[in-house]
Amino acid sequence: MSQQEQRAYPFSQAMEYEKNLVKGLHLGIRKLSQEAQKTVFREQCLACYTAIMGGVVRTCSCDPATLDVDGFIKAYEPIEKAATAGSAKITRKGNIITYEQKSGFCPCPLIKSEVIDPYPNLCLCTQEVEKRLFEFAHKGSVKVDILESYMKGGDRCLIRIELL
Repeated sequence: MSQQEQRAYPFSQAMEYEKNLVKGLHLGIRKLSQEAQKTVFREQCLACYTAIMGGVVRTCSCDPATLDVDGFIKAYEPIEKAATAGSAKITRKGNIITYEQKSGFCPCPLIKSEVIDPYPNLCLCTQEVEKRLFEFAHKGSVKVDILESYMKGGDRCLIRIELL
């Protein structure tokens, strides 16, 4: 084995280990009650939240805390379009924000990279991410409902966010 192969081997082993670890965790999460799953996803969603907020900073070249809800949507939508083959659409009418995407696949990075298999309650993670994002943008409480999703047999993902 060459030196380059020797250096790559532990890295590839570590990547495979991490993939199997996450897969195993999600197999366990599936066995929890819906309320317990929400508790786990409330914490897990911080990874996606952090990545999205980094994208918002790059999109708007500003401190996201200075954006109002409409400015946040303008900075957030391109990030979601990139994750959904251009199909994401975020609109606002009054205190109701609608997020719709019709890419034909779940945009969750764990699903897209085949780390885990799809399951319906994974949408609870999306619900928590959107809740955190829009509570930050709104600087107040929001209510998030997953109205339709690929994970639950839908033809699209449709999320309703109400600014309270």
